[in-house]
Amino acid sequence: MTVEHQAYSLTVENTPPYLETEEKNRLLRQAVENLGLVERDALGRDMVKVKTNYEGPVKVIQWGDLHLGSTVTDLDTILELRDQILAEPGTFVVFAGDEIEGLTAKYLNTNIATTPIDVQAQMDWFRTEILELLDKEGRVLAMVTDYWGHLGWASDSSTINTWKEMTKGLVSLVGNGGIVELETGDSRHLRYRIWHNPPGKSRFDPVYGLRQEALETTAELRPDVFGAGHLHRAGIAQEHLFGAGRYSEPTTFVASATNKGSSETKARDRLGIKLGKNRADPGGQGVCSLSKHAEEVTKVYPFISPSHGQVIHRAVDLFERVESQGITKELLGEIRNNPNLQATIARRPDGFVLSDDVYNEHRPQAESHKLGVIDSAYFPNGLSPQYSQIAYEILHTLPLLFLGISNIRHGADTASGIEEFRRFQQEYIVPDSHVFPFFLRSLVDSSTADSCNRRQILNDCLGLLTAQKTERVLALLLDKNLHNPKWKRPIIIRRRPLEIESPVAAATYLSRKTANLQDGFSGVPLIHSQGRIVVTSRTAVGNKDISFTVIDRQMRHGSYYRSSQGNNRIYDLYMNQKSAVTIGGHMPGAGFSQRFHRGNIETRFPVAVAPGWWAKSADTMGQGNVMPGAIPGQGVIFVPHDGPEGFLLFPTSSASQTVELFRAVTLLTGLKHLDLIEAVYGRTR
Repeated sequence: MTVEHQAYSLTVENTPPYLETEEKNRLLRQAVENLGLVERDALGRDMVKVKTNYEGPVKVIQWGDLHLGSTVTDLDTILELRDQILAEPGTFVVFAGDEIEGLTAKYLNTNIATTPIDVQAQMDWFRTEILELLDKEGRVLAMVTDYWGHLGWASDSSTINTWKEMTKGLVSLVGNGGIVELETGDSRHLRYRIWHNPPGKSRFDPVYGLRQEALETTAELRPDVFGAGHLHRAGIAQEHLFGAGRYSEPTTFVASATNKGSSETKARDRLGIKLGKNRADPGGQGVCSLSKHAEEVTKVYPFISPSHGQVIHRAVDLFERVESQGITKELLGEIRNNPNLQATIARRPDGFVLSDDVYNEHRPQAESHKLGVIDSAYFPNGLSPQYSQIAYEILHTLPLLFLGISNIRHGADTASGIEEFRRFQQEYIVPDSHVFPFFLRSLVDSSTADSCNRRQILNDCLGLLTAQKTERVLALLLDKNLHNPKWKRPIIIRRRPLEIESPVAAATYLSRKTANLQDGFSGVPLIHSQGRIVVTSRTAVGNKDISFTVIDRQMRHGSYYRSSQGNNRIYDLYMNQKSAVTIGGHMPGAGFSQRFHRGNIETRFPVAVAPGWWAKSADTMGQGNVMPGAIPGQGVIFVPHDGPEGFLLFPTSSASQTVELFRAVTLLTGLKHLDLIEAVYGRTR
């Protein structure tokens, strides 16, 4: 028997009903978009804009890596910096991360063993001891968030937003690499791009990653400051690039250090010990805004320590008040003309060391030549000595300015910068006994040695050496252009009738022609590349020795885009006696860097300066690459100070910045000695 199978028709009703594909996709899009908004809200802001009613120059402390909660953190320096911020008008803070130590089982020995309190207690401690007090006074601009680090450990293991939990809404949170923009009550603007973890790092250069980020951004869009923490290394830099599109505003970098394991009275950080690292660098780095009255496009100046920041901020604030009253010239004149505030300089013969590697400028007094007997015009008393070290002592009360003059290239047909430098010299160097220039590479152009006008070119340069009192010219670098063998050869100007430019010992010519025998001055001394100029400062604070190592070429360590890289590597690798200042170099960029270094007996804050180009073009990049060099006028300001070292060094990145800062610190120091600071501030209150 055959059974027939019957198919049934089923009607199904689902509760709740399934969504149509189109509706489901619409809801998915909506959900993802809404959750994306929630996720975006959980992260730090791309930009935080802060307005303050404070009017005047501001100081911003980039404060990170406090590591509060660790037994190796120096609580005293944390509280000192907090109190300094509260006490100084116009001082603000950007927190750069790792404010607490945090906890993670991953690092039992290097973290948990030295952290006796839990994360919640650490966060509460930081908020009540530091953050609330600063926020109450309107001093906190923002805190960086969303980074790999000690606060991030608790966030990664729990998904709790530890930054929001710690701050409780007191301050704005800016994302790692976000921008903080400050606007003051008198319409000054400061844009600060801040990271905790820098976007790259170098073993030798604390600001390496920040610079890489800056170079990838067109100049018009760069913020005023690029800053980062995390590395526990202190470094600042301000640099000018070169080229046809060179930009007069420098790029400023700040690498802030730490309060953890940096104090020599506390235990070292165990992680650093295991890695074989030196003790960490102390924190307190940041920037000051410069005066709105200055003839300068540079808006900020970075500082390497709290003491540096305190002095430069007070000086700029005073300078601005004096400028607003129109009495700057009057007060500077009163200070500089005061007989009790004059500077006097003398050579220290015991500090002069003859070089073992002497360049032989010598030719016989008269030599036989196929054109006849030629008078070599060499000096009857012999050639000028060449030194590897020269030494001076300066008795002074006011700050000193040391200027490394480089890259004038006189003799280059259309590129010579002698006129531009001469104007600067007459206005700012000649009138001030506290300014001490020394002439570095390319005073004359590389083509001058075989020029028919070479003696006239040398005479023009003599005018620069003798424009100010010649004893104030500390040295002349015997660079590649001055020891070119072509100086030894005669030059035929014309054959009929025969006219010949005799050989000349160029370096000796410049040195001996500056001699003033009546005053017993034997002329500007010649110094070799990597020679040292030692200066003994004698002030009421005490006697301090600092030295300047001068550089011609940078021994394959020069960099086209890291202006002070070559000088820093020479300092690291080839300088047995570490100088306070390394200055010079042949690369087309310009600027300065300053770092913390315990291995220097002169200062813990050594400086590297790359001078710019007074000449209209740089000629050290090879044929086909002749283009404008970076702007000139860099120097180092020496300020007597009652701190541990007895002085502070302030490098400068351009001529106009040099002038402004030197005037500012001169006013600050001079008016203190004349007891006039309160009178100046009283007129503006």
